[in-house]
Amino acid sequence: MKIGIFGDPNDHQCKALAGALYQRGVQPIVVDSGAIHQGGDFSYHDGDFFAQGQALQDVKAWFLRYIISPMPP
Repeated sequence: MKIGIFGDPNDHQCKALAGALYQRGVQPIVVDSGAIHQGGDFSYHDGDFFAQGQALQDVKAWFLRYIISPMPP
């Protein structure tokens, strides 16, 4: 099973969650939320989403550490 984590890969909470999931046999996929503002590699092709070279169609659940806001900080 794959579970996605949307946040900063260097964030302590994201790292801890990814480690805990991995220990339980779950494959965590960390999507760097900051990459969106920096022109990161995000795409949609033939009904599938890709983020930073990772296919996301098998991700069964998401943990959102960061939510993009339309308002400036």
